[in-house]
Amino acid sequence: MKKILWCGCHAVCDNGFVYTKIKQISQKGHQGIITKIGNSWKKLKTTLTHSGYLQTCLHGKSTRINRLIAQQFVPNQQKYPESQHINGGM
Repeated sequence: MKKILWCGCHAVCDNGFVYTKIKQISQKGHQGIITKIGNSWKKLKTTLTHSGYLQTCLHGKSTRINRLIAQQFVPNQQKYPESQHINGGM
């Protein structure tokens, strides 16, 4: 199941994959990179943090994938600002 994030150009699956519609194009003879929103979804690469969490880059900021999944798939009726482990540990 894929849920689109608040920005509309990224989506997260309940299995941990994060997708983007953003395409960066470098044109020969032009300086800089052109950013466009495409029609198809492309899977983003992930990296492992020193504490063992997977993260990816969304809009220039590193974002932990476990937090994206919690925001999109875990119900939060009490409107807690962040997700924690049940036992409070790592």
